[in-house]
Amino acid sequence: MPRRILAAFAAVGAASAVAVSTAGASTGQPLGALGAASHTRTTITRAFSGRRARALVNAMVEDHPGAPAAYPEINNATRPVRAAAARAGDHQHMSLYAGTAFRRAEARPATEVVERLVSGLRG
Repeated sequence: MPRRILAAFAAVGAASAVAVSTAGASTGQPLGALGAASHTRTTITRAFSGRRARALVNAMVEDHPGAPAAYPEINNATRPVRAAAARAGDHQHMSLYAGTAFRRAEARPATEVVERLVSGLRG
């Protein structure tokens, strides 16, 4: 990540979202939903919470393209569906928030990711 971008994050106190998993962490390959072949793109949706957010396109997103701007009502209404999907490992009905570069995500321990970000600021 370019130093100027890291400095901008630090200046506003923002944190970079990092997907962390212990299973297969040494492989350096995307895990779970991020690595699923069925997830090929992201979009902005209100399907999960009623707030605009970028998510992997799945059945939930495709089935609710016109979800209203109604937070927290939509969030509360979809909570049981999302929870059941998470328990079942059903990526098609989970809220899978991700940026546009989700395919570049690597399975690494959070400490390693933070160390790399910090070293980029010092570099």
